[in-house]
Amino acid sequence: LAAAVAVVVGVGIYFMLSDINKLRKEVSELENDLIGEKKLAAKFLEKADQVAYVESWLSDQVDWLAELNELSGRLPNGEQATVRRLTASASGKIANVDLSLQVAQQENIAQLEHSIRSAKYQATSQRISQNADASEYPWQFETHISFPVETPQREAYVAESPVTASEATEEATVVVEPEAETSASDKQESP
Repeated sequence: LAAAVAVVVGVGIYFMLSDINKLRKEVSELENDLIGEKKLAAKFLEKADQVAYVESWLSDQVDWLAELNELSGRLPNGEQATVRRLTASASGKIANVDLSLQVAQQENIAQLEHSIRSAKYQATSQRISQNADASEYPWQFETHISFPVETPQREAYVAESPVTASEATEEATVVVEPEAETSASDKQESP
């Protein structure tokens, strides 16, 4: 009887140990899967951060060439005024242009500000001074121009049709003709 109990206990312990080993193996596999999933999640978070950064950049984007072209059309000709310095910046939904100009006559300052001001552009003069030694452009002034940033056309940055993973795989797949495989294997076999 004791031998039978010992055998039953031994068999029970054997099955319990094998179950424990199976569970340990399963836990180990699940931990490895978890590590892989965490790495994948980290990559997705990194890509999501990059997308958020690009979207933020696009929302603050200003078409400076178009804006400067429009502003230059509002400035007087080169005989009446010249631009000494131009600084442009954008923050949030407002873009700013600071101009340092020299003009031939004091009246050109008011004329210039009037031609810049519109429903879109707000202009304010900051400094006006006269340089008696300058013969061509004796009047110098600085003006600050601000205007709202227009939302860019997102269609310019979006693919015409989204590419699925299977399409991307198909595009990346290299097709090898059977003849090419045969000739390649023939080359390998020949000494």
